[in-house]
Amino acid sequence: MAISNRSFAEDSVNVSESEALRLTLLKFIPSPGPLADLINEYDESLLEYYANTEVPFCKGRRVDFRNLESFHKNLASRIYSTRNAIVHSKDGDRSKYTPFKDDLALLKELPVLRFIAEIIINGSAQVM
Repeated sequence: MAISNRSFAEDSVNVSESEALRLTLLKFIPSPGPLADLINEYDESLLEYYANTEVPFCKGRRVDFRNLESFHKNLASRIYSTRNAIVHSKDGDRSKYTPFKDDLALLKELPVLRFIAEIIINGSAQVM
């Protein structure tokens, strides 16, 4: 029996974090309706805010919940940009979350993250 010298990396598929996020959203939130309903119940102004406003501190994309064609791509981009601005912010970076200064803008992003997490947990959790 011959032993292969191929590494694990040669056999794996390379997917970017942003694309993995998009695919996760597509799997657990195939249509924006249920997420939009949760957000609208929480705050009726947020869907319009997401559709018309980039994330101020990182230029995260606008997300129109009525446009299924661009919904997953733009939502994944908005989340990923926001995350990177928080986690990877450095003094020279343009896309940088600044505590206190950007707190109000970040607060508007939290509901969509919360409801996505709830949908994914409820859709994938198993009772042990």
